[in-house]
Amino acid sequence: MSSRRDRTTILSHSSNLTQRFYTLTYADLDTDGDGITDFVDNCVDTANSDQADLDNDGIGDVCDDDIDGDGILNNGDNCPEIANSDQADLDNDGIGDICDDDVDGDGVTNTIDNCVYLVNSDQADLDMDGIGDICDMDFDGDGVPNDFDNCPGTPNENQSDVDGNGKGDVCDGLIVNDVLTPNGDGMNDTWAIVNIERFPNALIRVFNRWGNEVFSTNSYN
Repeated sequence: MSSRRDRTTILSHSSNLTQRFYTLTYADLDTDGDGITDFVDNCVDTANSDQADLDNDGIGDVCDDDIDGDGILNNGDNCPEIANSDQADLDNDGIGDICDDDVDGDGVTNTIDNCVYLVNSDQADLDMDGIGDICDMDFDGDGVPNDFDNCPGTPNENQSDVDGNGKGDVCDGLIVNDVLTPNGDGMNDTWAIVNIERFPNALIRVFNRWGNEVFSTNSYN
């Protein structure tokens, strides 16, 4: 049996004057009429004049059951035109992450999302560093990682904690030294109330051990 390259078709044409014979080789056939002869057409039975072949497997995309060549058939591929054999789909919306304009499904497109892989529709960014708080290892931007910061929501790079309760002073309530002995020995000679500035109209009253008021002021500073 001859190969398809060698096969020929004999066509005849009759007229009143003459009868002509034409020989048409297989190389001239164009079954789908797309202008590409069958001999070189990567999809013989379906027109595809552009001969697009995304995965370069020699099968035109219009005929290819796996256009991107990732081993997942088109009808089951969540991103049929970009290879993604893992079929990762973070937000389970049926669109593969590699094709998804909003990978985490928070309603903010990847190009402007400050935390692409974690849902944060509010785009909160406390330290304005362009990294969403939910993704930021130091969201107050004080140079101390959240896991070690004694006040992770308020910048306090010195991590001051006067009362040693594990909560940074800037996050703590009023911190009052309950001992005052102004005798010049360098211990408790002065007295201050940490964070009093948060209460500008506070009334401050100090009593000695016998219950006698020894100091009183408004708007302590």
